[in-house]
Amino acid sequence: MAGNLFRRLISTLISLILVMSGVYCAMAEDDIDSMISEKEQIEARFEQAKEDLAKNEESVSLKEEYKAALEEKLAMLSGEASEISEDIALIEDEISQKNTELADQERKISDRMEIFRDRLKDIYMSDRSTAFLEILLGSESLSDCVDMMVLLNGVSKRDQKMIDDIQAEMDIIISMKHELSSKKDELSRKSGELDSKRAEVNELVEENQEVLEVLYTEAEKARGYLDQNNEQLKSLENDIAAYYAEQKRIAEEKRAEQERLEKERKRLEEEQKLQEELNNPSSDSDETDEDISEPLPENPYSDQIGTGGYVWPVPGFYWLSSEWNEDRTTYNHGAIDIAGAGIYGASVVSAAGGTVIYSYSGCPHDYGKEYSCGCGGGYGNYVMIDHGDGRSTLYAHLSGLVVGEGEYVSAGQVLGAVGSTGHSTGPHLHFETRLYGEKYNPMLEY
Repeated sequence: MAGNLFRRLISTLISLILVMSGVYCAMAEDDIDSMISEKEQIEARFEQAKEDLAKNEESVSLKEEYKAALEEKLAMLSGEASEISEDIALIEDEISQKNTELADQERKISDRMEIFRDRLKDIYMSDRSTAFLEILLGSESLSDCVDMMVLLNGVSKRDQKMIDDIQAEMDIIISMKHELSSKKDELSRKSGELDSKRAEVNELVEENQEVLEVLYTEAEKARGYLDQNNEQLKSLENDIAAYYAEQKRIAEEKRAEQERLEKERKRLEEEQKLQEELNNPSSDSDETDEDISEPLPENPYSDQIGTGGYVWPVPGFYWLSSEWNEDRTTYNHGAIDIAGAGIYGASVVSAAGGTVIYSYSGCPHDYGKEYSCGCGGGYGNYVMIDHGDGRSTLYAHLSGLVVGEGEYVSAGQVLGAVGSTGHSTGPHLHFETRLYGEKYNPMLEY
C-alpha cells in the first residue's frame, strides 16, 4: 500500500505540473490570440490603406492626364490666337494699303474733275453756235468739218471714260476695303472667343491643380500611414515570433521535465519493488498489489515533425513544380508548390484538424503573372490553420475560400480551390508547414 501511495503522489505531482503548465499555456494562448487579432486588424487597415492609396494614385494619374490635356489645349488656343493676331495685322496692312490707293485714286479723280470742270466752264461760257460756225467756216471742205466735229465729241467721250474707269477702280477698292474690314471684325470676334476660352481653360487648370495638391497631400499621408502600419505590423510579427519561440522553449523544458519525472518514477518503482521483494522473500515476485495509480496525462507537445499524420492538401495531384528550399536567387522557397494539368479549381483540403487563424479572400487577380499584385502579401487568397502544439499549415494562391477565420476545420475538410492569385505564375497550391512559426519541409509529413 505504501508503494501504491507513493506512486500516486508521484503521479499527482506530475499531473499538477502539467495542469499548471496548461494554465500557463492557456494564458499564453489568450495572449497570442490577442496578438493575432491585433495583427489581423493591422493587416486589414493596411490592405484598406493600400486600396485607398491605389485609388488616390489612380485619381492623381487621371488628374495629371487631364492637366496635360488642358495645357495642350491652352497651347493650341494660344497658337490659334497667335495666328489670328498675325492675320489681323496682315489685314490691317492691306486696309492701310487700300486706303492709300483709294486716296491716290480720289486725288486723281479730283484733279481730273477740276480740269473737266474748267473745260465745261469754257464750253458753257462760249457760244456753241459760234463755235460750230467757226469750225464750219474754218473747214476747207464738208468732210473736214465733219471730222472736226467728231474729234471734238471724241475728246469729251474719252474724258468721261477715264472718269468712269477711275470710279470703277474706286468702287473695287472700296468693296475690298469693306471686305477686309469685315474679315478684321470676324477675326477680332474669334480672337475675343479664344481669349474667353483660354480664360476658361486657365480656370480649369487652376481648379485641377488645387485638386491635385489635395490628392498629393492625401497620398503623402497615406504613404506615411502605410510606413507606420508596416512598423506596427513588423513589431507585432516580432512579438508573435517571440511567443512561438517562448512556446518552443517551454515545450522543450516540459518534455525534459517529463522525461526526468518519468525516469524518477521508474527508478522509485524499481526501488519500491526491490524493497517489497526483500521484505517478502517468499512471495511470488510476479505478484504485486493492484496498481491503482492514474495514468500520466498525455504530453500535449509530444507530436514531432514527420509523424506521417497529415492529409495530402490537393487529393489527386502530386507533382511538385517547386520543391522545399528551392533556390530562387534572392531567397529560398519555404514551401512546396503542388501543380499539374487540370489542377485549376481542384479542392484544397486541410492537412489536419485545427482552427483558421488567418485568411484573406480579397484578391481578384486570378491569373498567371510574373509580378506580385500585392494582395495578401503576395500569397493572394490564402488560409492559415493552427493545429495546436505550435504546429500550423498555410495554403496560398487559392481562387476562393469556403472557410473563415475562427472556424474549426477537420482533417480533409475543403478549404477552397486551387487558383493563381497573388504572386503566382500559374495555377498551383503553395503549401507551408510550420512548427512554432518556423517553416520546415512539408514532405517530412508524408
